[in-house]
Amino acid sequence: MISTIAKSKVHIASGLVLIVFVASHFANHAFGMVSITMMERGREMFSLVWRSWPGTTLLYGALLAHFLLALDALWRRHTLRMPVSEAIKIVFGLSLPLLLAEHVIATRLEYALTGFDRGYPEVLRGIGVSSTNIAYYVVVVIVVWAHGCLGLWFWLRGRAWFQRFAPVFHMLASISGRDSPKTIFIASETGILSICRRQS
Repeated sequence: MISTIAKSKVHIASGLVLIVFVASHFANHAFGMVSITMMERGREMFSLVWRSWPGTTLLYGALLAHFLLALDALWRRHTLRMPVSEAIKIVFGLSLPLLLAEHVIATRLEYALTGFDRGYPEVLRGIGVSSTNIAYYVVVVIVVWAHGCLGLWFWLRGRAWFQRFAPVFHMLASISGRDSPKTIFIASETGILSICRRQS
């Protein structure tokens, strides 16, 4: 049987893989503030890493391990009484598979099954169809980033060096949490307008 300490280490390691993926994915979106061409160039580098066999195995292995170990940790709890911040982290984490299912199917599963590479022009057209789609992606960004930041905070809060630099980390998390949805919305809007100009 795997020890609790080993499970915790795997849970943390898988979470770090996921936060690196998310940060690089969001950074790629931010290129949309420049142009759709920059987004596509960034996507080429992004896909080179995360759509390779090692990258795909690492990503989905981390995703599966992180989710299953979170369920295991929740099952082993003697009580569901917990701080609000921890409850938010758990609820957000458990909701992510449902929130991300449509996006994963459209961008990864479709590519794996058919070979069709859905680039940013196609994705942005889908986002721009309605305000509901835009709201959905903003919610996903907030939930993903909040869960990641809370996970990092719970992991690092007991370390002495973190206590010294905690205000800096809190500031960065707050700024990124506030600006990430806005940045991605502006980037997406810029990309959509760029597509419209091309088609006109």
